[in-house]
Amino acid sequence: MEEELKPRKGIKRQFLGCVVLFLGVLNTMLTLKGGLPPDIFNYMLIMIGAGILGSGILASRQGKGERST
Repeated sequence: MEEELKPRKGIKRQFLGCVVLFLGVLNTMLTLKGGLPPDIFNYMLIMIGAGILGSGILASRQGKGERST
């Protein structure tokens, strides 16, 4: 019999968080390279991406049965 492989918890959130964080950093770097001051949208992308990534990391740790302190 084949064992059913359960997907890791939080992996989708980690991937989405990495993508949003990367887009925020890339957008900020390109804005600075163009000589423009970065606006609040760039910083919000970075903060939202970091929050989603952190949420995915915590979900994957809790899925393994580890305690987060």
